[in-house]
Amino acid sequence: DHSSPEAAWFTFTRWPDQYLTFFGVQDHPQINSDDPGAQRYMIESAISWLRSGLDGFRCDYANGPSHAFWSAFRAATRAARPDSITLGEVVETPALQRSYQGRMDGCLDFMLLQALRQFFAFESMSAPAFDAFLQRHLAFFAGDFALPSFLDNHDMNRFLWVVRGDTRRLRLAAMCQFTLPHPPIIYYGTEVGLAQQRDVRYADGSGHPEESRLPMLWGEQQDQGLLDFYRRLVWLRRSTPGLWRAARTTLLANDAGLYIYQCSDATRTATVALNRSNGERSVRLASGGTHRLLLASEDATALYGTTLFLPPFGGAVIAQGAW
Repeated sequence: DHSSPEAAWFTFTRWPDQYLTFFGVQDHPQINSDDPGAQRYMIESAISWLRSGLDGFRCDYANGPSHAFWSAFRAATRAARPDSITLGEVVETPALQRSYQGRMDGCLDFMLLQALRQFFAFESMSAPAFDAFLQRHLAFFAGDFALPSFLDNHDMNRFLWVVRGDTRRLRLAAMCQFTLPHPPIIYYGTEVGLAQQRDVRYADGSGHPEESRLPMLWGEQQDQGLLDFYRRLVWLRRSTPGLWRAARTTLLANDAGLYIYQCSDATRTATVALNRSNGERSVRLASGGTHRLLLASEDATALYGTTLFLPPFGGAVIAQGAW
């Protein structure tokens, strides 16, 4: 009905059954977010969810609606619930992501995702290049704009599939992820060893993201050792919430795969040592004060005084001084 107010919510290419959609999916129309009626409907729906107890929103394809829409959305949702959060999936350049500052609380960090997989999984990025990326990337965004990190998600091959089930590489990447400034995300099942049976990209070139969306593992199917490691990572993150957002110093990043950095706040200092190589490595820590092994990704990791021994694809978090 051309006279219906809702007709203006859609962009028709041929009346009445062809309109702009999300990737050609008919039941995913691209709503004209600047239409007053459509905008009011979507914002009122969001407020209704907040009043029912929802904490906030993770918005898919967040660069679809206009910036004006997100400005109105933020004002209305914050008025309804001041502590609500809005995170956007904006699979675009950092410059475009940064344009949502003040309109959203943050964007999912796809650039970091690529770098983490290149360094830890594909080994197509060296430690110096990874460190240079992190320094540029973190400096580009203001401190109050959240960039939640992740190693895999529902639209790509799982990390464990990429590394052919090598949980050492997963633990190493997760240790880095959990000691970066922004909130870490765990895709369901990664913490218990869930992988997949086939690649998301078939030989004929067609995409099948369902391959990375297999049912959750339960009971004896779960990798309990991996789950325990993730629990310790969560404990470390929660017990030292400000440390990983404090001052960061790169101590070593070499072409042999060693990457070592230090984080310090007003009361604590920690050193993170990551060995992304298939050889054993020893690291001499700074002298002075005491050193304590807080967390290791592999049992063969050892600390003797100021000398740290890392097994292949092993990592460690070392506490320095009083904790």
